[in-house]
Amino acid sequence: MRKLYCVIVTYNGMKWIERCISSLLTSTYPVHIIVFDNCSTDATCSFIQKNYPQVQLIRSNKNLGFGQANNAAIATALDGAADAVFLLNQDASVTPETLAQLMLSQTGSPEFGIISPVHFNGAATGIDINFLQYFRKSELDNWISSALLQTREQYSLVNTEFVNAAAWLLSAGCLRKVGGFDPFFFHYGEDINYCQRTLYHGFKIGILPVAVIYHDREDRFIRPPSAAAVLKREWINLANYFSDIRHEDFLKLVFRRQLRYLVNLLIACLTFRFSAARFNAAMMGKTLWAIPAIRQSRKFARCSNWYK
Repeated sequence: MRKLYCVIVTYNGMKWIERCISSLLTSTYPVHIIVFDNCSTDATCSFIQKNYPQVQLIRSNKNLGFGQANNAAIATALDGAADAVFLLNQDASVTPETLAQLMLSQTGSPEFGIISPVHFNGAATGIDINFLQYFRKSELDNWISSALLQTREQYSLVNTEFVNAAAWLLSAGCLRKVGGFDPFFFHYGEDINYCQRTLYHGFKIGILPVAVIYHDREDRFIRPPSAAAVLKREWINLANYFSDIRHEDFLKLVFRRQLRYLVNLLIACLTFRFSAARFNAAMMGKTLWAIPAIRQSRKFARCSNWYK
């Protein structure tokens, strides 16, 4: 039987951690659980130590961010001869069959470096809102969840170019070839970058409709985003665009985008739309500041690399 590790990165996760770990312990497929805690200030670590002695807990004295915390735990799993590593968010849980279904699928389709289950919401009443958009961008763009989950097609992998890292099954071969998460992306965007690199190195990314997780994050979609959040989201998208090594002429991309922001900035100033002017000026500044880091990111991404 192929050896499976599960990695959970926690940060103040008391609200979800019991459901998360307990669900893994009901798995029909044996799994070694590693929790990497990003210096939580709540009772997450003490709760795990008291209630789950079988879980390998790694405590960091600072918050490393999602990517680097996962890197440290994944390296531990690979040192333990893992054949595959399942990344699971602290606010997600699995069914007893999820891991077995994913492992069976990846064993039969080794060309898939990343396989994701379908993400239901935490209440199990429907598909997670954000996850649905990934399916719409996949080969099943006319997918209807309630119908698909009742057909034999649920056992077939669905090709996609991206699925978020809330529940990834990564093969050891993919991890050793592609490397770890890029530390340039501290929190958010690292999974987009990793998918880009996975495809660049010749692996496929798939969604397995028969496999399910529950992602408990509905309360995070209630409030509209602030101006700062919009700026952050735009920057993450832009940084991923620049870092995508499938785009060869990096500086040409930067020049074109800077020109667009400059034109928008001038128009905003002339029309007294100062919030828009500040936004475009900020994006120009962020881009110029990040060019050396993006260049380094693209350089490392072209070869097998473990980011430490």
